[in-house]
Amino acid sequence: MTARRGRRVILLALLLASAAAFLAYAILAARPQAVPEPVEAAAPAGEPVLIAARAIAEGEVLTAADIEVAYVAAETKAPRVLTESAQAIGDMALVAIPKGEQILASSVGNATADAAPRTFAGDVPVGMRAVAIALEETVGAGGLVQPGDRVDVIASYQLKPIRPAATVEEALGMTGRKPSSNESTESEKTGDASDAQSSDDDDFPVAELLVQDVEVLAIGQQLTTTAEPPPAATTEDGADAATEATGPAPRPDAASVTLLVDPSQALRLLLAVQADGTFRLLLRSPGDTTTTELPPALITNGAIQMPPFDLVGANLAAKDLVVTNARFRQSSVPAGGMIEFEATVRNVSSRVIPAGRGGAGPGYEYHAGQTWRTLADVAPPGVYSLGVTAEGAQDPAYPWRWDLGQDLAPGEATTITGGIQAPNAAGVQRWWFGTLLQPGTVQDDGVASTRITIEPAASVVVVASAIDIRESPWPSAASVVKAPRGTKADVLQYRDGWFEVRVDGRDGWVVESAVVNALLPEAATALKAAPAMPAATPIAGATPIAEKSSDE
Repeated sequence: MTARRGRRVILLALLLASAAAFLAYAILAARPQAVPEPVEAAAPAGEPVLIAARAIAEGEVLTAADIEVAYVAAETKAPRVLTESAQAIGDMALVAIPKGEQILASSVGNATADAAPRTFAGDVPVGMRAVAIALEETVGAGGLVQPGDRVDVIASYQLKPIRPAATVEEALGMTGRKPSSNESTESEKTGDASDAQSSDDDDFPVAELLVQDVEVLAIGQQLTTTAEPPPAATTEDGADAATEATGPAPRPDAASVTLLVDPSQALRLLLAVQADGTFRLLLRSPGDTTTTELPPALITNGAIQMPPFDLVGANLAAKDLVVTNARFRQSSVPAGGMIEFEATVRNVSSRVIPAGRGGAGPGYEYHAGQTWRTLADVAPPGVYSLGVTAEGAQDPAYPWRWDLGQDLAPGEATTITGGIQAPNAAGVQRWWFGTLLQPGTVQDDGVASTRITIEPAASVVVVASAIDIRESPWPSAASVVKAPRGTKADVLQYRDGWFEVRVDGRDGWVVESAVVNALLPEAATALKAAPAMPAATPIAGATPIAEKSSDE
């Protein structure tokens, strides 16, 4: 009886719940529904362009994830910029494209097209030259010099002193021609031929250290340090015998050696070749960048009385001022830091070299954008100076120069110090010294070549009164934020005089002249002078670029 009553209660509860649900549905269905109002989407301002959604390396094939459509003002739209995704997807980046930069038609190409064949010229750095000289086994240190080694080059040749001819016979003899029957000679007139000398008696051998610390690019046709592995030997049972690991191998049969030199060194080598010079390579220890002041060695009969450096002038450009000892004080500097040096120069001529105005004064430090040509007192022609240059310098003929500071008597030396502000482009650069006769005659070249590492800037500080952080790396690009003096920004990348930075959560570009590396003393001074205001203030009416996620 009790169980039957319980079932009735449950059934009644279910009926009541169903009735309540039906009543609620009826009430909701009877309520009038709101009519949706159409909303017009605002048309984006500006003109559409394709931009890189991330930093794209040269050679990468673009996908939909690599590009974005942005809207820019007409005056900031780059010529030949792509405007539709289909124009870029599937193509290959022909150059590196920074994040946020507009993608140009010239920046991408057909990914399936055959790439241009790589040639040996691709191994020659900008500003340098590859030159080949004849090679014998003795030339290449017994055939053991390898590509990548650094060497000195000695040239030896027969030197003929130029002196007035005492007789017609002697003059003709120096040209290698004998007098004809109708040519009267002084010896015939005097009856004494003892004064006549043949040109062979006048020749004497000379050996000179021609260039120092140059890199070997190739030995014969070989560009690597290892020889081709020999074919696998076969044992009596038909199995291939194991071969030993290959390593640097001698190449006594190579006919030439290709050296990496600068243009002035190439001229010296060519003149020695024209003088029928014979070359020998002196192998250097790795890391040895020292140079030697060494006059030419010669063998004569004692009748030749000339300073040895004057003898070199008969075949090669004479040197009056040489660098005897030089070094850079840093092997690694932060971007925009100061590269300091000290160098000793010596007068190897037989006359006094006056101090003159050959550039900046000793101790002077050149800052960004400065060269010896920008000095108020430009060096006049005919004076001597010490020069410093770097691989990739805009003015390769020693843009930074210092005068001697004092007159130099024959054999006297002086030490010069100074500095050059390093570029903001990170990487490894080759720097070296030379001496010059103003305005442009290089006398001593390629001295103390040193590789200096430029460390990238992780952050920069604004040193200008106020600057615009722009959408793209050009002055007319739209501004993202305005940053006052003392603003500190994280560096995303550096390119062609512009830093891409992140300020207040926004990414943009700032010209390098308006900021300094946060590690430098100038940055600390700017930070102390910063006004008491937010680090970056958005410009009213500016169109910000798309927000970047924190993991990008």
